[in-house]
Amino acid sequence: MRPVAIFDSGIGGLTVMAEVQRRMPHLPLIFYADQDHVPYGNKTPERIRAYMIEVLEDLKPYNIQALLLACNTATSAAADFLRAQTDFPIVGMEPAVKPAVLKEAVDKKILVSATDLTLRLDKLTRLIKNLAAEDRVQRLSLQELVAFAEKGDFDSPAVEQYLRDQLQPYDLSTVGALVLGCTHFLYFKPLLEAILPPAIDIIDGNAGTVKQLQKLIVYHEDGQGAEPRPQFIVSGRPASKEEDFFQACLRRS
Repeated sequence: MRPVAIFDSGIGGLTVMAEVQRRMPHLPLIFYADQDHVPYGNKTPERIRAYMIEVLEDLKPYNIQALLLACNTATSAAADFLRAQTDFPIVGMEPAVKPAVLKEAVDKKILVSATDLTLRLDKLTRLIKNLAAEDRVQRLSLQELVAFAEKGDFDSPAVEQYLRDQLQPYDLSTVGALVLGCTHFLYFKPLLEAILPPAIDIIDGNAGTVKQLQKLIVYHEDGQGAEPRPQFIVSGRPASKEEDFFQACLRRS
């Protein structure tokens, strides 16, 4: 089987990679983290598209059968652009607003958390408008969680205080769901569960994205030997120094 590449600006995409491994354990995987340029949430769409051209060049020798953009910001800024450059499927992420809208009672608000750029771009606005959910959705920037995650800080007092400060302006008694619109944010789900009222559902788009990937690729169970070991790349170079950290993050996912 040809490999599938999973891309993120940093370690957030490892939460999606863990879901891929659970569903397709014999699929050869390449994880590409553009940590030289993380975070993407404070970059321009033009800059992100330039980075993604470099990523495609770096991945050419691997003869991948698909690229999964395990990054909501990169999807919003560059997915359509990349599809015009490639002859293999580009699978993107988007905040799981639709599942939240369909699940929650109509009198409940939905908090959509994401990076600054994802919250600003038209892609999210169109998604909300198409669901006729403008009056129900509130946007919540949790940009700094990306930096905390990249340092391996998932539950310190500083992280907890940051989350409490960001949530403080919202009336949580009116909220039915919090959508995690950045794959980095999934590492903080246990802390969010401790902070938020128990009635608030925490929803992410990882499972739906991986199901979409399954429809588009060639996969078969090997049935022989050990599961393939993933390859890790950081901004075009082998992730020799970073692999232990990446493996630890996979175990948390």
